Amino acid sequence: MRLKGKVAFITGATSGIGAIMAQRFAAQGAKVVLAARREENGKAVVAEIERQGGTAAFHRMDQGIESDVAASIAFAVERFGKLDIVVNNAGPVDLLQSGADRRLHEITTSGFDQIMKVTLYGPFWCCKYAIPHMINAGGGSIVNISSIAAVTGLPWIPAYSAGKGGLSALTRQVAFDYGANNIRANGIITGL
Repeated sequence: MRLKGKVAFITGATSGIGAIMAQRFAAQGAKVVLAARREENGKAVVAEIERQGGTAAFHRMDQGIESDVAASIAFAVERFGKLDIVVNNAGPVDLLQSGADRRLHEITTSGFDQIMKVTLYGPFWCCKYAIPHMINAGGGSIVNISSIAAVTGLPWIPAYSAGKGGLSALTRQVAFDYGANNIRANGIITGL
């Protein structure tokens, strides 16, 4: 129960790594807000967490839309009274699978922009709206899920690579600027 009394906000928490993190955080005592686009999946993960004795809530959020992010952070604080942990896990999986990212001379500006909004702007907005609540609570922890694409070249994903590289730089900057407020910021690099 290392997270007992903590409130965690996890993006992209309706499947895969995000759903597993939400379940593990709840098993460790955190109250978890799942923020993602797929409401049916989100409610299923919440039901599983509650079945296991945890506390969770779902809020529909498209990470590529600033007003959605602001509303989801506000929901977390209103629902559970504070915010201690943010995990920026959501990624542009559907955009990558659709072929929106491609070799640099072939990608459209709108495709690049869509991928950057989810990969970089979404975590920026989560941090922007969460940090004031963390400061008020006396500190917190931000975990940004990055990718090996942030540190090495991979075929035909320039927008995703640029976004994850920017996320790594943003993570360092948040750690530097908010360490004095007892807010930690860390990045985890996954295979992709």
